[in-house]
Amino acid sequence: MVSDQLEVSFRYSYSGGKPYTPKHYDFKHRRWYVDPTDDLNTARHDYYSRLDIMVLRRFNFNKINITTFLDIHNIFNRNNIWEIMYLEDGTIDMAYNYKQMPVGGIIIEF
Repeated sequence: MVSDQLEVSFRYSYSGGKPYTPKHYDFKHRRWYVDPTDDLNTARHDYYSRLDIMVLRRFNFNKINITTFLDIHNIFNRNNIWEIMYLEDGTIDMAYNYKQMPVGGIIIEF
């Protein structure tokens, strides 16, 4: 006999911004540096926030179980800062965690 089960789950992650030490750019020598007299980790990135949703369906047969799932990460498609990239020309660029990402799959157990 076939028994079907449907599951829906949510996962929310939140954290305050990751601390970092601001760097200064020396235009004469074209390099970034941390002033040794500066305090460390005095600045913070923006907060991190992510909502994930997963829909899972189980199919149970006599000797085989099949599970299908769809998991969508970062449902609100938020830009969460991973790190600051200090470029050679004295500009700053941001590297972000991946934005919205769907993951799907099938699990077969016997």
